[in-house]
Amino acid sequence: MNQSKSTIQHLINQSDQELRRLRYSAKSISTCHMFWNEFKIYSQEQDLEYYDHETARVFLKEKYNYPDISVDKHKPNVNAAANAIRRLGDMDLHGRFLGRFKKSVIPIPTGFQESYNAYIEYCIKRNNKPSTIKRNKILIKSFFEFLISTGVNEPLEITSRTLSDYTTTLLRFSKKSVQRELGAIKGYLKSTYFSGLITQDFSDSMPKLKFAQTEKPVMVWTEEEVFNLLNAVDRGNPYGKRDYAILLLVTQLGIRDSDIKNLKLTDLYWDKNIIEFTQLKTTQKITLPLLPEIGWAIIDYLKSGRPTTDCPYVFVIHKAPYSQVQKVGNIVARYQRESGIKVKSGNQHGIHSLRHTLASRLLEQHVDLELISGILGHVDVNSAKVYLHTDIDGLRQCALSLEKEVDYE
Repeated sequence: MNQSKSTIQHLINQSDQELRRLRYSAKSISTCHMFWNEFKIYSQEQDLEYYDHETARVFLKEKYNYPDISVDKHKPNVNAAANAIRRLGDMDLHGRFLGRFKKSVIPIPTGFQESYNAYIEYCIKRNNKPSTIKRNKILIKSFFEFLISTGVNEPLEITSRTLSDYTTTLLRFSKKSVQRELGAIKGYLKSTYFSGLITQDFSDSMPKLKFAQTEKPVMVWTEEEVFNLLNAVDRGNPYGKRDYAILLLVTQLGIRDSDIKNLKLTDLYWDKNIIEFTQLKTTQKITLPLLPEIGWAIIDYLKSGRPTTDCPYVFVIHKAPYSQVQKVGNIVARYQRESGIKVKSGNQHGIHSLRHTLASRLLEQHVDLELISGILGHVDVNSAKVYLHTDIDGLRQCALSLEKEVDYE
């Protein structure tokens, strides 16, 4: 047995104090106490007064069948039980809870205000998206909360050991979440160093975490499935005309959902037969051919489907005030359901999978990886190597002359 030197009741008291310090709601604290008391009684039945990690594991398995690898998601009460018992284990091993702290209750500590302001300015100068800056604010505030809880009250007190300890609190998160978290912390450390608030640049010495290869497989659509997806759209009504044009942009050009959402009328160069815009994700300009089917679909939408509005975006919501369309991914999901396309459980099957499919088909046709990277709008050609299944020339040869047909100004 991996038995603690702390009694279960002592850990419950410590955990209760920590939850209150972090300003958890009375309901959340009460829920934790319910599971803690249940575990305490379970341990007492086995003559255990001190916390034992193996007993905790067996308790969760016997009482709640946790973890259950046969399900994609546990029930809320099962997760609540696991989180409550995990907090006791964290308190026993680390004297604090591992993981991200409650986002809505984290103020900016006085000693970190100047470095926080410098970091936000750093993000703005790097042309980070507003959504990225918003997310990084949350991550940095969580980092500050950890620092304060360990006695670090200003940037000058940060050490390599501090960063190592913080990194261990991320072990339960997914690879993508950890990458975002560490990326935000590195940016903060770099901007703080550049601002002269710390004497050493710790950004390059952040500990690295290794992950098992457990990424979800990405669905590759067959030609028949893509055909059925498009064929499920009712092109006789305004919504269908809009959705059909959007799906063509995804399936034939691999444009990201964020870029479709932000595509403007001025991005369509009918005289040159191209679509040109600055990508939201990479901030890089990209030029793509205006393919015949896409061009005619957009014209059909502009002439016979799009509401009369001054909105600069191509695709709009068909209700006043006619702002740009939102949640493009929902359009794919809707017609996927309507077409009866089955998706293997656990596979990614949204817009990303359609971009993945386009790249795979091009690779199958022996198109150069650099050209595929250009089509998909990757800054680095290595980004396209993840597809490794599947002609820009063929695409560009399809460019069409439609300027005489267009009159949307």
